[in-house]
Amino acid sequence: MAETMPQNDDDQGGIQDERTGRRWAQHPWLNGLIGAGGAAVIGVIGTALLTQSDQMTVNFGDDSAVVAQPETVTVTEPAETVTVTRTVTPRPTATPVSAEGEDDEGGGQVVAGRAGLTYLADLDLAGYDGDYDSREAEVLGERMTQSMVQNLSCNYPTKRIEWNLSGDYRTFTARAGLDADSANNDAVARFRVLVDQDEVLAEADLGLRTIEEFEVDVTGRHRLILEIVALGEDTCSGAAAVWGDAAIT
Repeated sequence: MAETMPQNDDDQGGIQDERTGRRWAQHPWLNGLIGAGGAAVIGVIGTALLTQSDQMTVNFGDDSAVVAQPETVTVTEPAETVTVTRTVTPRPTATPVSAEGEDDEGGGQVVAGRAGLTYLADLDLAGYDGDYDSREAEVLGERMTQSMVQNLSCNYPTKRIEWNLSGDYRTFTARAGLDADSANNDAVARFRVLVDQDEVLAEADLGLRTIEEFEVDVTGRHRLILEIVALGEDTCSGAAAVWGDAAIT
């Protein structure tokens, strides 16, 4: 049997130093750190170093090394750069709405600059004189769902419907004529578009076989008035006057 020679403490230390040196060789950045007078390290967890002010301890599994270092050096590993892309959806803009109010002449709706087309049938009246209705109507074969209608009357020949504009609209449009369901084939009415202090901007005399397309500039106007006047002795009744799809923009 071969005789085993006892090893002294120096031999054990040499073996330990050799083993540790091999492990350090696998991590050359530690050699550089210690050789440059790095921060005192009390342990290695993964790739992190635990430090204190006057010594360095490097752990490799069951092995460790302690190095005295009087200086403190901060070691920073290369940082990982992360790029984050975020999609931003803009908030929708607000839609203008109408504001209700009254003027000196009576109740009604003051219309605040709304973009696009607004049917008069959808707005509150500022006033009216005589009967009126908002409904679907047909004029010379054209059916229009947003119409303002007033019946002709020999006893009450002039009738009006009024709206507040508040000066915020530019154009009034309508296709006007007599309702196709009118009983009097010879009925005739005068259609008039007025603004503010009864200023007449447009007018036309229409019967069952005629239709008129109105497009009137109302820029800066505050009051819109649609007026009908029944004409003649035998043609002043038995029919309905239609402002077809009357609207403002």
